[in-house]
Amino acid sequence: MSRNPYQHESTDLEAMCINFDNYISRIVEDCSEVKNKRNAMARFPEWASDLYIKLVPRKDVLYAKHLKMKANMSVLDEYKKCSNKVRDLGRRLKKQYYDSRIDLARNNSRATWKILNEMLKREGSGAHPIILKNINETLSNPNDVANAFNDYFVTAAVKPYDLKNLDKIKIVFYR
Repeated sequence: MSRNPYQHESTDLEAMCINFDNYISRIVEDCSEVKNKRNAMARFPEWASDLYIKLVPRKDVLYAKHLKMKANMSVLDEYKKCSNKVRDLGRRLKKQYYDSRIDLARNNSRATWKILNEMLKREGSGAHPIILKNINETLSNPNDVANAFNDYFVTAAVKPYDLKNLDKIKIVFYR
């Protein structure tokens, strides 16, 4: 039979409060550890290895040191080496991760495109707004843009000629 953590043999109110405080403190510590681990892992992408996760904070610490001691070139050199190592490792890990995912989706074109769009950080296939900048106005309504293109292409063949002399232009049809 499990014992209720709130129960205490003595009737001393102070001892009961201490017992309750310790019990709540343990619960908070246990929950906050899990939460902190989740937050720390959320900072890194899926492809990050343990070494990468250890090197990134090290690079950040070295950068902070460098900002404090700008005259110390050895700190700057150490930061640059660590930064290059983090960048190269990240590129290699990302390549391995996406290569393996594409290999798994080799026969499924939809899944392959989903992976490629994720790699390229595309949000979706939403249409981009069409904006036409004319000499004196900017058109953003799709119907206005279509009409402007229509007007341009309808008059494109006539533009080399003088519009006033339009009746003098002969149209010849060949068979």
